[in-house]
Amino acid sequence: MRAMKYILAAMISAICLSGCGWFGHEKPHGGEVDTWSKVMILYSAGFNSLSSSLSDDIEDLAGGELPGEKDDKAVIVVSHLTKNGQSSYLIPTHPQIIRLYRDKKSRVVRDTLMTLPATELLTMPSVMEKSLKFIQENFKSEHYGLILSSHATGWLPSGYYTKSNQGTSWYSRKAVSARKLPEGAVPYIEEVLPGPAVKSFGQELYQETVSSSSLISYEMELPALAASIPMHLDYLLFDACLMGCVEVAYELKDIADYIGFSPAEVLSEGLDYRNITLRLVMPKTADPMAVCEDYYNYYDAQGGEFKSATISYIDCRKLDALAAVCKDLFAAHREDIKTLNPSDVQGYFRFNKHWFYDLEDILVKAKITESEKTRLKDALSSCVLYNECTSRFISIDIATHCGFSMYLPCNGSASLDTFYKTLAWNRATGLVE
Repeated sequence: MRAMKYILAAMISAICLSGCGWFGHEKPHGGEVDTWSKVMILYSAGFNSLSSSLSDDIEDLAGGELPGEKDDKAVIVVSHLTKNGQSSYLIPTHPQIIRLYRDKKSRVVRDTLMTLPATELLTMPSVMEKSLKFIQENFKSEHYGLILSSHATGWLPSGYYTKSNQGTSWYSRKAVSARKLPEGAVPYIEEVLPGPAVKSFGQELYQETVSSSSLISYEMELPALAASIPMHLDYLLFDACLMGCVEVAYELKDIADYIGFSPAEVLSEGLDYRNITLRLVMPKTADPMAVCEDYYNYYDAQGGEFKSATISYIDCRKLDALAAVCKDLFAAHREDIKTLNPSDVQGYFRFNKHWFYDLEDILVKAKITESEKTRLKDALSSCVLYNECTSRFISIDIATHCGFSMYLPCNGSASLDTFYKTLAWNRATGLVE
């Protein structure tokens, strides 16, 4: 895993060979493989403040074990980074789809399969769908895995996490329309927060003209993300903040068999990309849970604020059973949930971003019975295959960690309740009436 100072791996770049770019249309992958045994995709949306960190991730990935050109295993990177560091939003860059492999002399080859227009951001649903369909068509396989790396804010509507200070309002679609912003865009507010940098999926920035001083942000909402993934996934790993929500898992349960994610934030160094292909690509069977274990073990061995991690690995095929249990418990304890003191419930947020609480702790504090606790624990243990946490995440004490965060309506808002009703989890459980 790379150093905390995020030094670019220049030596790796020096020995790498680059393929030519195919602008806006597909380039044949050039191999002799008709069907690939497995395809790992890193979707790295980094035209934002994480650009340097996400660039490091790709360098680490290129420096690890890679398949050969004619192997039936593929490592594909969909990447969009700034040109000269995290503040260079004025200089447009082109997203690219790249295949990484080693040639006969074990040199890293970065074969650029497609170059997209600079106006196409990776957090636009149409661009994600187009990119993944291109991979699906050119790398046919029964086994796909996807890693999504960017900023993220769980299940929240776009623009809400950096909402205005005027009450509970945020940059809604109506406000966006009034400002004549493009569809899917919201005004961007840069938040400079104390502590280590974090990966707060889905934000890329755009500035229409050099003379304009304002940025807009494209943030992909959860239902749009689910609709933009064309293939079924063996696993989906989020290298992004706050995605370990039961709402996220349930929205994506028919897309992926397994999901790995963090209920709290993710330090910007993220996953262990140097060794990730050893877990996901090179063995006969991918082991995404081992990626989650590597992540936790790495941060648990750090000191100070860098000893900060939460991680969960979920069997999505068992989520319906959890939803059925929660539906009964929400109905039986609705008034208790409404009157909870939020400060008594385990949270995974900082700076009063109070929309992520421990699912189990919500219900325990709502005084479910011992038999109901047993039902809940059985349902959780069935679908949460791995969950670990350090005792603190930067400034958050973590006393309990069931594997999922969840919205706590008594510490939400009427506008959030309205949005929440559109999510699959709420339709299945009726948490918000």
